[in-house]
Amino acid sequence: MSDPRESLERAREAYTGFIDGFQSLILATADGQGSPLASYAPYVRDPQGGFCIFVSELAEHTGNLLARGEASVLFIESEADTRQIFARRRASFRCQVTEVTRGTEGAGAILARFAGRFGEIMGLLSGLGDFRLLRLTPVEGRFVIGFGQAYRLVGPGLNDLAPIGPDERG
Repeated sequence: MSDPRESLERAREAYTGFIDGFQSLILATADGQGSPLASYAPYVRDPQGGFCIFVSELAEHTGNLLARGEASVLFIESEADTRQIFARRRASFRCQVTEVTRGTEGAGAILARFAGRFGEIMGLLSGLGDFRLLRLTPVEGRFVIGFGQAYRLVGPGLNDLAPIGPDERG
């Protein structure tokens, strides 16, 4: 039987940088009647660990995010890279959603991160009046490495791991 401390340390190593390997996140929202919608959006992280997205008001998910103020976010290992399709490595988060007002210093810093990450397209998108800058602040998270290897994300910024026990399903 393996040492639980060694398993936890290996899981921490696996989690480190996992999210940073993605340019977009999978987004789950719901409308006013509770009907679910899956979508995606390119993202950047803010210094507090929030996921920031720059999305059009024309997108259905934007209306859902603004109306409900909550979402779920998923990062999942590529099917091409997984060894076991039933146990893909993934991190999921329940998030609170707030709008970052354009024209503020905070918005300028986040949009600069977008420009640094995604290049010229940001000049065009920033000029469009229907785009909204939203911060998705994680309030709860999980990281799953594979079968029997699930962890709660804990601590400041949800950057540490705690094993999930048999009585913690979800």
